[in-house]
Amino acid sequence: MQDHKKFLGEAKTTKFSFQKTTEAEVEKIVKDCKSKSSTGWDGISNSLIKQLLPAIIKPLTTVINRILEEKRFPKEWKIGRILPLHKADETDKCNNYRPVSLLPGFSKIVEKIMCRQLEEYFENNRYLTECQFGFRKGRDTSQAVLYLTTLIQKAKLVNKPTAVIMADLRKAFDTVSHPVMINKLEHYGVDTPLLASYLTDRMQYVDINGTCSSQQKITTGVPQGSILGPLLFIIYINDLPDSTGLSTSLYADDSCFIASESTESQLVEVVNSELEKIESWFRSNALSVHPKKSMFLIYNSKNKEKFDNRIIFGKHEIERVDKAKYIGLWLDDKMTWKAHIKYVKEKITKNIYLITSTKRFFPRWLKNLLYNAVIRCHLEYGIAIWGHKINKELVNLQKRAIRAVAGAGYNCHTSPIFIALRQLKLVDIAKFGTCNMSFKITHGPIPKLLERIVHFKSPKRHTRSSKNLDLEPAPKGADGFMLNAPIAWNNLDLFTKESGNIDKFHSLIKTEIFCRYNNEPLCKVKDCHSCKQLDDIFLFESNQEYYLLKIRQRGIEI
Repeated sequence: MQDHKKFLGEAKTTKFSFQKTTEAEVEKIVKDCKSKSSTGWDGISNSLIKQLLPAIIKPLTTVINRILEEKRFPKEWKIGRILPLHKADETDKCNNYRPVSLLPGFSKIVEKIMCRQLEEYFENNRYLTECQFGFRKGRDTSQAVLYLTTLIQKAKLVNKPTAVIMADLRKAFDTVSHPVMINKLEHYGVDTPLLASYLTDRMQYVDINGTCSSQQKITTGVPQGSILGPLLFIIYINDLPDSTGLSTSLYADDSCFIASESTESQLVEVVNSELEKIESWFRSNALSVHPKKSMFLIYNSKNKEKFDNRIIFGKHEIERVDKAKYIGLWLDDKMTWKAHIKYVKEKITKNIYLITSTKRFFPRWLKNLLYNAVIRCHLEYGIAIWGHKINKELVNLQKRAIRAVAGAGYNCHTSPIFIALRQLKLVDIAKFGTCNMSFKITHGPIPKLLERIVHFKSPKRHTRSSKNLDLEPAPKGADGFMLNAPIAWNNLDLFTKESGNIDKFHSLIKTEIFCRYNNEPLCKVKDCHSCKQLDDIFLFESNQEYYLLKIRQRGIEI
């Protein structure tokens, strides 16, 4: 293993050590824990800890403070119970099982205290790279993809070919080197004895239907199923972006590298040179790339069919693809989002059947919750980025789903159903998602990498009333979020734009949307079969939203 220190730069001058906790903090942590019945090796569940909390709060706080003071993590709390969960296919093959690690509940309470303090130290001192979007407050997967697609868009505006390389790491969380991890923490000024005790001498065993294997020592990796593990991992790879001149987008171990050059030959030359540096970083940090699972896409290519230059990563040629999945969103090399829309349609079609199959057993309110869980989640995810490509087929699929929830016929009006169930139509889900992302960017906190994607107009004259809450329009040729965000935002009323709280902002937008639904033209067909069917469904259930709609339809002032 090569020396990893050459990538770290100058050591930080600040110092950090864990501080004692209070009974109030321990009580809050325990109460915020999910009431799970699953247990670690000790057989003590979160539910039991919650029940016993009034009796054990004082001794538990004393024990935790002794751990923080003496800088030794109890060895009994470093034992993992591994339950293999079957994923798919044959049950006699180990690769078809996913290991789930269960740790003692008390250990997670200590971890949460340590994690909060360590995270605050790194965030307050801005030691974590702006390129990392995973496991950090105020950051999510959509922001990582938005950053990536914005870089592609900007390159398109100046007609530069762009390469996007997606690196697949081999068991990244399981191969973290403990000596390197401790050395990196020391580089950032962290007092490491407690963390060294936490990481080393860990044990685990496999439990299959009550039959347990012998305990085996863990020599590498961050603890699976732990609270501290994800934070330690992003600290471990924090200096990865500094090893290369390529733009980097990280979501935990999902690594994406982006480059744009004037010509395709220059692009390949630069990419291959930079990937050698990245590979050197991986080797120095005891991580490895899976070349067969890594891939790249080329955007804005002038000679797509003739592009035969090879891109080498880890001494292996990686495959060029025309579409790839990056943290839940399918990207294609034309930015059409057809692959992702196809993926969403397949998910929704499958799940409509699931809702339909419950019509005799589930009440409507429960089917509405099921819709949120298996339909709406797919429609909402990342829609601020791909929503401008919504097609009629996807809109019709949502209508099928909403009719299934209501138990309505295949040709029933859907507008009254959306009102009665308090669900947004797909175009409005896209608008809501775009405005939500715009609010986060303009009001913060937001990663600096996203700050200039959209921004407020500058007033021509500075007066007391010169504050402008409109966004600058997108540059000519822009597409996607860059184009739609200023349009959607600028169409909001001033009162909504001025709301400083995101929950209030969400509420105002939804209120405006449902008011518009209520003012849509009503069905004027006499003895309409569809209207009669909806009356039978919702008036029977005394649905308040539907009652108000029918009152307005009959011209009664309310």
